[in-house]
Amino acid sequence: MGLGDNTGRLTYLNIKKGKITYKDKNGEAKESGFIEGFITKVEFKKETYQGQEYEKANITIIDEGEKFLLQMNIDSGYFRAFCNAFKSGNPTFRTKISPSYSEKDNKKISGCFVEQNGTALKWFYNKEKDNLKDLPAVQKVRVKGKDVYDGTDQLEFWKNWLLTLKFKEEIEASSHSMTNQDNGLNKTTSKPANKKAEDQVISEPNFDPISIDQDDLPF
Repeated sequence: MGLGDNTGRLTYLNIKKGKITYKDKNGEAKESGFIEGFITKVEFKKETYQGQEYEKANITIIDEGEKFLLQMNIDSGYFRAFCNAFKSGNPTFRTKISPSYSEKDNKKISGCFVEQNGTALKWFYNKEKDNLKDLPAVQKVRVKGKDVYDGTDQLEFWKNWLLTLKFKEEIEASSHSMTNQDNGLNKTTSKPANKKAEDQVISEPNFDPISIDQDDLPF
């Protein structure tokens, strides 16, 4: 079903405070609670904004012939949560990505949950599996009198893993898209996030909340 205009254009998607944001064919700003389709590619790109370098993941998603590019700051709760959940799934399955945002104890917390076949994927690395030691931890370090989080090793781990995945080919993804399947960008109101899955993202150990100002991309 896509965006409803069937132009075949590439639609850029960003994340702002837990919402998928984009512009429609008329240039009007829109937002959605999720994006759903087949992931066909993940690439990484470094950019600079106001003198600060950052790196983003460009996730290509196909839905009924329409192509979307979901952009995530890799040094963010969105990206870490997406990777940990997606690792429990199948990269060739239709995937629903729902960013989350909340404020708790005066902290702004971002995350993401992922669904395939109508089921929320649990984090691959978690306390129940007792495998957190296999995931490089986000380290708290002191810089100029302030505590900051250094997730360099973990981010490299996730990047290298994503680059090894074999996704569905674009032509195959288009042919397998479901008629009248809602992808989140073709409705005036969005489905509410699954509370249980959202709580899982926020409460997982080894996931350090980072300011939403750092998580959201600067555009």
